[in-house]
Amino acid sequence: DKAIDFYFQSLKKYEMVNFTDGILMNLDQLGIIYSELRNFSKAIEMYEQCLKIDEQRNDEVGIAIDYNNLGNAFKNQGDLNKGYEYHQKALEIRKKSGMNLEVGVSLGNIANIFLEQGNFKKSLEYHKLASEVFIKTDAKLRIAQSYNNIADVQIKLNNCNEAINYGKKSVELSEKAGNKSN
Repeated sequence: DKAIDFYFQSLKKYEMVNFTDGILMNLDQLGIIYSELRNFSKAIEMYEQCLKIDEQRNDEVGIAIDYNNLGNAFKNQGDLNKGYEYHQKALEIRKKSGMNLEVGVSLGNIANIFLEQGNFKKSLEYHKLASEVFIKTDAKLRIAQSYNNIADVQIKLNNCNEAINYGKKSVELSEKAGNKSN
């Protein structure tokens, strides 16, 4: 409650002086807090306000982030179709704008939606595409996470040997990159 109050007070101050970056930062933080509190309708409201501002500014990077945030919020709310729709929009912008690392993030988010829908083969396909992007961008911890996600899907598909192989790759890569918690 105190954090929400703080960000709303801060938001009002930025609105009074029309400081758009401050407005966006506060709306985004409020969206994150509401998501953490599992109040996804309020999170969506905050992210939609961000989207409106970024569209007015023609900020492609901001729009892609907003779509990503909306996709996550709708997915977490249980509206997988709307979540997919927003993640697909984020993916298109990120591909077009050459945001390579973020393309991998979007692919992984779409893979997670397929996973929740029970479409394990499609989830696996998208997690593998995400891992390829992360390999090209040399994002070692992202690669490790992708391998971990692939292992999880392989388990769902009863491909135990593949799951073990990807699980081992994930742990090895994660340890090399200095993240022992994976």
